[in-house]
Amino acid sequence: MEQASIYIELDALLDTRLATLFQMDPVQTQRVIQTGYFSRLYDEFEGFDGDAFKQAYGQRNLSTLKDAVATQAIDFINFFSAQTLKALVTSPFRRQPRAVINVYPYPLDDTVIPVLIQGVRAATKRMIDIEVVYLPLEEVTPHLLKSHYVVAVMYAYWEWLEAHALNRNLEKVQCPEITLIGPALLKSKDAAHQLKEIDPFKVVERYTEPYIKLRLYPAEKFSYDFRRHKQPPGAAPSP
Repeated sequence: MEQASIYIELDALLDTRLATLFQMDPVQTQRVIQTGYFSRLYDEFEGFDGDAFKQAYGQRNLSTLKDAVATQAIDFINFFSAQTLKALVTSPFRRQPRAVINVYPYPLDDTVIPVLIQGVRAATKRMIDIEVVYLPLEEVTPHLLKSHYVVAVMYAYWEWLEAHALNRNLEKVQCPEITLIGPALLKSKDAAHQLKEIDPFKVVERYTEPYIKLRLYPAEKFSYDFRRHKQPPGAAPSP
């Protein structure tokens, strides 16, 4: 049976940004949640030094995962699975949907990975096969995506584009048939102010068209899923 696969990063499935903020200052994190976290256009947060956050997030580890809750990005997997299974009705080909989760940079051991897979299976109603890989950004090449995936979901999609433009992988292999999903975020508040007169996300999507089909969604889709979690990290559980 042929497999139709979606690639997704653990940093997209879990809100490790909010977990990082919580570990820096749980009280201020609650204020951030209430004052525009879900509608943000950049990862700079009121009451947090920007450089300090970048450094803390760059050092995220297994401890970060303990305070990370699921995001709405699971919807991308569920939509992909439903579309793949729907296509079976009119297609002569048997295509089993598969989600491949890249857990980099978290070195999960053999006791944690089954728990992760079980959680994703439950969230996807067991309609899709789940696999786990550990691949640095440089190893997730355009050739890899083109060869194995239909859709890729990344949080810091701009880092992937920059890395593979710099090493010229995107010159060697273009994959405009692959959909790359990421959050509609800018690099900084300054960039947002400079681009007030245009829709920068539509510009980026058009600019990358020859290389990959980039589709950007509101940051809310990559933030903690309040539909499933009534309380953010560190809050007292609901009775």
